[in-house]
Amino acid sequence: MQNFLFRIFAKRTANAWGLKGYSKNLDNGRVEIVLEGEESKIKKILDYVKSGSGDTKKIKIDLKEEKLKGEFKNFEIYT
Repeated sequence: MQNFLFRIFAKRTANAWGLKGYSKNLDNGRVEIVLEGEESKIKKILDYVKSGSGDTKKIKIDLKEEKLKGEFKNFEIYT
């Protein structure tokens, strides 16, 4: 359930801040989130998640930065 709530949080926040990309469950139980957009907005999402509240304190973030490709039209949730 936590993964589902986290993916919903990511979609709502990304949409509100004009970010694009996706979130999806991985076979190992982790969640992958790809974000495209303004770096300062992406950093705010990461800072919020890192600060945690309730169960979000258990989230570990592996960050990989890549050159912006402009490949997404919106933010989607995949299962």
